[in-house]
Amino acid sequence: MNAIERTKECRIGGRVFLIFTEYSDVAHKLNSTVKYQSRIVRHDTLSVDEKHLVNIEQLMDDLTREIEDELEQLYVIADKVTSIKHELSSNKMGLVFLKYHLYDDAIECFKQAVEIKPDFSQALNNLGKTYLRMGRYSEALHVFRQGGKAEERYADLNKYIGDVHYALNQYELAVKAYDEALKINPDYELAHLAMGRVQVAFLVQMSSEFTNRQREALQDKAHHSLVNAAELMPPFNIGSFDLILAKLKAEEYRDVLNLIQKVHDENSDSYKEEIESEFYLKFMFGGKGKDEAFISRYATKLTEMIQVSPEFADLHNNLGITYLIQCRNLFLKALDEFRQAIKVNPDFNTAKRNLRLAENDGKGFLILLRALMK
Repeated sequence: MNAIERTKECRIGGRVFLIFTEYSDVAHKLNSTVKYQSRIVRHDTLSVDEKHLVNIEQLMDDLTREIEDELEQLYVIADKVTSIKHELSSNKMGLVFLKYHLYDDAIECFKQAVEIKPDFSQALNNLGKTYLRMGRYSEALHVFRQGGKAEERYADLNKYIGDVHYALNQYELAVKAYDEALKINPDYELAHLAMGRVQVAFLVQMSSEFTNRQREALQDKAHHSLVNAAELMPPFNIGSFDLILAKLKAEEYRDVLNLIQKVHDENSDSYKEEIESEFYLKFMFGGKGKDEAFISRYATKLTEMIQVSPEFADLHNNLGITYLIQCRNLFLKALDEFRQAIKVNPDFNTAKRNLRLAENDGKGFLILLRALMK
C-alpha cells in the first residue's frame, strides 16, 4: 500500500483551518496536522493495527471529523465563556487557545479577563507571554510591567521581562530582571536556567573581546546558575544538564544555548496549565461532567505527570479535585439506583430512606465540589 494523503479546508469560529492527514505503510502510523495561517495548531499520531488497514480511508475520515468536532467545541465553549464574564474562565480559555497557537483568540480572552478584573496578575502574565511568543516585544513589556504594578511580589513577571530583553539581545537588562525574579523566589528553577542562558549568550556575543580571566569568570557564573537549576528541576532533566555542563566546559556555547532552550521549553509551566484549563472548560461548559472516560483519561494524565514531577503541588491538587468529581458521578449513580429501586417496588421503605438521606447529606458535597471548581 502506498502512502495516502488528504487535505481538508474547514471554516470554524470564523477562521479557516487546513487539516492534513496522511498514512504511511512503512511506520503504520496515521498522522494529522492542523494549520491556521501557516502555524501548526495541533498534531496527532495514531498507530494502526494491520487488521484495520482495509478501512484506512475510513479511519482517516473519522480522525478528520473528530478533529473538526473538537475545534468546533473549542469555539462553542469560548462563546459561553465570553457570555458569562468570569475572569477565571476567560483566563483558562486563553491558555487553551495559547496551547493551539491561536494567538489572536488567546489575546482576546486574556484581555477580557483583565477587563473584568484589572489587577488579575495571572491573566496579565499570560497576555504578556502571548505577545512575547508573537514577537511583539514592546507590548509584552508594557503588559508585564502593568502586572508588576498589580502584584509586586510575582516572580514570573520579572522572569518574563527578562525573557523579552533576552529576545532583544539586551542581556544586561535581562540579568537585572532575572535577579529580581530570584530575589522574590530564590528557588525559581526556570529563572536560574534563564540566568545561565543569558550568561552563556554573553559568552557567544562577546567571547572574542574577553580576556581569559573574564571568560572564565562568566563561565563560572553560568555554571553556578545551571547547577542551581539542575538541583531544583525534576530528576528527568539530569541527563540534559550533564550534557549542557559538559559542552559548557568544552566552550561549545551555541550548543549549550540550544540545549538550554530545549530544557526550558520541556519544563514550561504552561503545559500543565493548558491541560488543567482544557479539562476545566470541557467539564464546566462542554457537557463533559458525566463523561467517565473523559474524566478517567484526565486522572491518568495527571498521574503520569506527577510521576515525572512529584514536587508540583498543583498537579496533586488537581488530581484531588478529579477524584472528587469521580466520587460525584458515583454518588449521582447511587441516587439513580435508589430511585430505580423505588420505581420497581414503591413500598421499598429502605430504598426511600437511603434516597432521602443521600439527597440531604449529598447537597453539601455537591456545593463543595462546585466551590472547588470555581
